[in-house]
Amino acid sequence: MREDFAVMFSFNGKDYEKLWKDLPETAQEYLAQNGFFQSLNDAHAGPGAKARSDLKLKKEDADTPEVIAAREGAILKRLDKITMGLMTAGHGGARDPLRATARLMIKSYAERENIKFSKDQFDDLVQQMLDKRPDDVKAEFLKRRAAQSKEVSIDQI
Repeated sequence: MREDFAVMFSFNGKDYEKLWKDLPETAQEYLAQNGFFQSLNDAHAGPGAKARSDLKLKKEDADTPEVIAAREGAILKRLDKITMGLMTAGHGGARDPLRATARLMIKSYAERENIKFSKDQFDDLVQQMLDKRPDDVKAEFLKRRAAQSKEVSIDQI
């Protein structure tokens, strides 16, 4: 972990921050476990709610096998992203770097081909890219991440 990594929280215009290296080991374990738990909990909440809505289930209805499958799929997807190092820590929450990469891929294609998409078309294409070509998106993400860390001198530009 970076020497300067800090955990942060903001409330009512005030920022709270602690350097990771200054926290006792028990606090680091607590934060790691709670972060892991919350990340997986967040991952399945939306897909579970959407599946319940699609099936027109009431609040008191138990989850169906379809809802459970949607929730488990989201958990496995998040675990995969965590394992691959694709989830990034950021103040104000994490963003999905694979979705951002898919968006960039679609935007680049549209610019290259001089095509305009409606917001709905664009969002649909991004989702299709993530669903049907996940390996291409992951490869592009890794390529972009490697390029960001590459040293470049002004003489090369």
